[in-house]
Amino acid sequence: MKKNNNRNVNIDLIKCIAVFSVVSIHFFLNTGFYLKTVDNSHMIMLGVLRTLFTICVPLFLIVTGYLMKNKELNKAYYFGVIKTLFIYIIITTMILLYNRFYLGSSIGIKQYIKHLLEFDVGYCWYIEMYIGLFILIPFLNILYNNISSKHNKLILILSMMFLTTIPAFIDPIIVIFPNWWVHIYPITYYFVGCYLREYRVNISYFKLILSFLILFALGSTVIIVQSYGNKFINGDNWNNLFTFGMSIVMFILIINLNLEKANRFIKKIIIKTSELSLGIYLSSYIADCIIYDEVFKGYLLGIKYYFMLVPLVFVISLIISFVANTIYKIIDKLIVDKLKTKLLENKK
Repeated sequence: MKKNNNRNVNIDLIKCIAVFSVVSIHFFLNTGFYLKTVDNSHMIMLGVLRTLFTICVPLFLIVTGYLMKNKELNKAYYFGVIKTLFIYIIITTMILLYNRFYLGSSIGIKQYIKHLLEFDVGYCWYIEMYIGLFILIPFLNILYNNISSKHNKLILILSMMFLTTIPAFIDPIIVIFPNWWVHIYPITYYFVGCYLREYRVNISYFKLILSFLILFALGSTVIIVQSYGNKFINGDNWNNLFTFGMSIVMFILIINLNLEKANRFIKKIIIKTSELSLGIYLSSYIADCIIYDEVFKGYLLGIKYYFMLVPLVFVISLIISFVANTIYKIIDKLIVDKLKTKLLENKK
């Protein structure tokens, strides 16, 4: 591993937490949680546990804003999405090959291309969303960076919060807010990341932890009350008000940790896992199919199964991601790097 003295290990740790939360929240999807009625203490405990992991996607989006706040529109910028696209293509190909040769599904070249273009395989919705966000980022940066003051930037974020998180919280009770804009929540989190990159938030660890616990308790209580006696609601509530608050507090908590004296081996594990995080996210679909559908058939819904199955899925996903990233490195060395160099030289 090449040394990089400017690498922010705190960001790597946040990405590790985010991707582990992704694998964790899919546990509920794959064990029949959403098909059962929330009417006993066991289901309530599972609902509370699930609320904890809703920070997964928001953390990735905040990290994106934090890292890409100063990106500008130029030819070099667009090369930044190449690795994401190749990892997506490689892992989607793995999923379709798994379906073809292990599950016996039939798929031709036309169907393969159709699946790639429609982003309808596994958990690839995130890539479809990210590509759109990536295209907008230089323009979002122009908007954000040309706002004149900290106060006005905060108003921008509060306005986005009002449009994308308040309706998701209020609407299950009474529809009094316009809710069309809830779907642009990735932009809200992106601006939050930009803001946290520009303005360091210094709050004591005690207050941050207490704030997180309060938001977690309130968010869990609200969703359990809303769901009790029925099937669990808000299957993908990344735009929930409490999730919004929990994600921001968690990000601030981790970004302010002093990791300089952390064990070097632990730091290497964090960095490597972070580098593989996108692949882990996407390839966890294969691991889920193997573990939940093939090895442990049936609904294994219970906290004890969470601690047994989620780490197993995570390790398998990490291995698959490592293979996908190794394939990408070969492609990058043989094709992408040379093409990138040639196009950038032509620009000059």
